[in-house]
Amino acid sequence: MAQAASSFVTFVNDAIGSEYDAYSLVFCLGVGWGLKTASGCISMVVAGERCVCVALPLRADSLMKTRTMAAILVVIVVVTQVAYVIQPLAYIIVRVTDESAGDGVRWNIVTSDLFSRHQVLVNFLLVILLPCIVPLITFVVMVISTAITVDKLRTAMEWREQNCQVSHESSAVLLSVYHRENSNNNNNNKRKYPK
Repeated sequence: MAQAASSFVTFVNDAIGSEYDAYSLVFCLGVGWGLKTASGCISMVVAGERCVCVALPLRADSLMKTRTMAAILVVIVVVTQVAYVIQPLAYIIVRVTDESAGDGVRWNIVTSDLFSRHQVLVNFLLVILLPCIVPLITFVVMVISTAITVDKLRTAMEWREQNCQVSHESSAVLLSVYHRENSNNNNNNKRKYPK
């Protein structure tokens, strides 16, 4: 959304728009990436919760409380946003005089002193851990929990089919006996009470 607003501002006034575009890129990109990472982690938590409810239906209430799940979701959002705080801290916006630009001013995004001093750590966080390792872990956990859920549901369905088949046959016999008795009673009632 910030990028759309900066495009509109650039259309109206190129000098202000390019500055706003640089600031929105540096500051809003981290927020967007944090929300994207939080979304994946929340999906992972929901898949895990579903797996626990299916695999351990009698213990699910004691294992997962509403407050605990709410706290986990809040922690996920806060941690992912804090993790991406490094994005705006690693870069700064500088004003550069450029004669080829319309008003002679251009805004560049350059690395900050923090980035220069801790380049390995910042690159590990912004290039490897947050965009690669966290989504990979999220994906693996979701696949495993979904596989366990599907296996448990399939086992439960097979058990129901085996055990309920006898029940269906016996209930069909009971219904036919009940229907015969009911129809005999109706015929007897018609004979006793003619119209």
